[in-house]
Amino acid sequence: AAWSAANPAPGRIFLPSLLEDAPVSVLAARRDGRIVAGCIANRGPAGVTGFSNFFAPEAGRSTFRAEAVMELRRMDEGGAIAGYDSGEELAGLLDLGFRAVGSLAVWAMP
Repeated sequence: AAWSAANPAPGRIFLPSLLEDAPVSVLAARRDGRIVAGCIANRGPAGVTGFSNFFAPEAGRSTFRAEAVMELRRMDEGGAIAGYDSGEELAGLLDLGFRAVGSLAVWAMP
């Protein structure tokens, strides 16, 4: 619900079964008992953690982003982290030491 408030989309995006998937962690930051920021971490078999679905209020966004990345590093003991952001979000990640390696191609099978 907190992610949806920042990213309006029709229907349910994150189903309860996502929380049963062991390599997946949902991180949340709370303020006054309410979730205000968060992301999803997906640990892959090659030791790379996917960082996705980050959301945070504009006020303090860079701090929430840095804290999310620090938590992913702590969880995976400094392993590699990968994402697929662009624009201002990519710029914020570059400021944290990430590097852009190319564009994202999405393939779909009919």
